[in-house]
Amino acid sequence: MLVSKQARILSLLRQRGATIWLVPHAVALREWAQEGAGTGYELYSQALPVGLVTAPLTGLDAALDHVGFSGP
Repeated sequence: MLVSKQARILSLLRQRGATIWLVPHAVALREWAQEGAGTGYELYSQALPVGLVTAPLTGLDAALDHVGFSGP
């Protein structure tokens, strides 16, 4: 995955309390191909929450800084 193309989504993991989800590859590809409202429900119904962000992720911050992402 290219950090520069997913920077906005990855930046959500900078927030304490953000949930980290394990999503089956086939489900992610199917949802990615769909467009429009309501596609997130299918994704979350088949995903597994595996953790919470409790501290800054220095590796993530470094990756986002490297690609010049200046969002939240």
